[in-house]
Amino acid sequence: MQHLLLLVALTVSLLPAQAYGAITVVGTGNPGMDVKNVQKACDDGGEILLKGVFDFGIDGRVKLHKAVKLLGVLGSDGRPDTEIHGGKWTFYAALPVPGAPPSMNGPNVTVENIRFIKPKGTPLHFEHVGALTVRNIEVEKVRPEAIRLPGFESAATKYVAGIVVGSRLAPAASPSRTLLPAPSG
Repeated sequence: MQHLLLLVALTVSLLPAQAYGAITVVGTGNPGMDVKNVQKACDDGGEILLKGVFDFGIDGRVKLHKAVKLLGVLGSDGRPDTEIHGGKWTFYAALPVPGAPPSMNGPNVTVENIRFIKPKGTPLHFEHVGALTVRNIEVEKVRPEAIRLPGFESAATKYVAGIVVGSRLAPAASPSRTLLPAPSG
């Protein structure tokens, strides 16, 4: 009897570990729901299976703070069946402190088997990641984004990209200026 109780206790203690596999998020086509649902899954971290068609609206964005594997579903033709429409910097890993060099490693991020359609600027913008793996993604019809680069403040530059890695396009902090008195004499 004691062996049976021990076996049952051991089996029950292993169940939660098996239950923490991939989280599945299914697209609804509703920007308010799709962004919120994917953000919640990413906030928990881990492996996230994205199924169906997601709508991120004009400027929907999911911020990545923890290690995540974002995995789409493949169609029978080997192309991504998972689609994300719209968004602006759709998946974004920001610097921990805007404008400052990071003091720690960023999250490890994997993005696989996803088709991005009509994102603004770029669907994948990673200012701060520890490691990045991107496989089998498709990016279509990127909407140009106007940005202002240092030294060219008077004119906006339009850019489009499939993936941005690094902080060159990070919003710049306003530099502080100290005026020194003019030398006398």
